[in-house]
Amino acid sequence: MRKFLQISVLFLLTIALPAGSWIYLKKGEAYQVDMRKELGDYGKLPQWTLPALMKPDTLSSEILVNQVAIIKFLNSKELENGHEFGKYLKEWHEQFDERYDVKFVLHSLESDTAKVGRFLRKIGVQDPEQVLVTAGTESLAPAYRFPADLQHTVALADTSGLIRKYYDYRDGNQRRRLTEHVLVLMHFAKDPDPKIVREREK
Repeated sequence: MRKFLQISVLFLLTIALPAGSWIYLKKGEAYQVDMRKELGDYGKLPQWTLPALMKPDTLSSEILVNQVAIIKFLNSKELENGHEFGKYLKEWHEQFDERYDVKFVLHSLESDTAKVGRFLRKIGVQDPEQVLVTAGTESLAPAYRFPADLQHTVALADTSGLIRKYYDYRDGNQRRRLTEHVLVLMHFAKDPDPKIVREREK
């Protein structure tokens, strides 16, 4: 009986557990590869230098080098108390808090710094190192190649400055996918991408 237990333990340690770990890792790798296949190529991030609404200086697109970036144009409605976008921004920020390889870029179409400040305080997102708020104009939006529905769209860019996907933040499935894609881009930041088919907006 004792010998049987010894053999069982030996089998568990040398074969079963390593095999289980290998299968788990392979499933994880396959999942991440599948996630990356969902990402496209919508061109490079535009170059800009804009007034920073929450700092007494300007911000430049150079700050996004080697960063995963989530980009949104904020309109006056979204800066109002209780707007749903504030809730989702807070959730994303909490998920990636203290990950300074992830940046949130908010181009505000409302240049009232007091209103922008109230919005950020209200949702509990006051992190000028990670949440970058600039003045913005709708004329900048085409440089990001946003789809027609600019108001509800968030863009995702990878560490090479390539725009990889757009999401409608009102859609729960797309919000979850955004989180998953950010994690994948962070994980594979130094790895080569699989072949990407360039997608064009229609």
